[in-house]
Amino acid sequence: MNANRMIEIVERMKDVISHDHPDKKIKDKHVAYVLCMTPNNLSVKKSRGLMPYEDIVMFCVKRKVSLNWMLFGIGSMRLDDAVKSL
Repeated sequence: MNANRMIEIVERMKDVISHDHPDKKIKDKHVAYVLCMTPNNLSVKKSRGLMPYEDIVMFCVKRKVSLNWMLFGIGSMRLDDAVKSL
């Protein structure tokens, strides 16, 4: 995976987290904490394009977020929205 894709995924994760905390500016460090890693570790992974797939899948499952949307930006963010459109 390239670094740009990882950056996009982190931005989408921020979007999801911001729904839970609308009054707060969500930063990379918040994503790192949700993924149980240090902000420095997330920064290294972003710059190298390394993706913690298992952690991202668990993030999506817990928050009912579409993996297609999270990984590729395709479709609706929420699984509930995707099911309604069928």
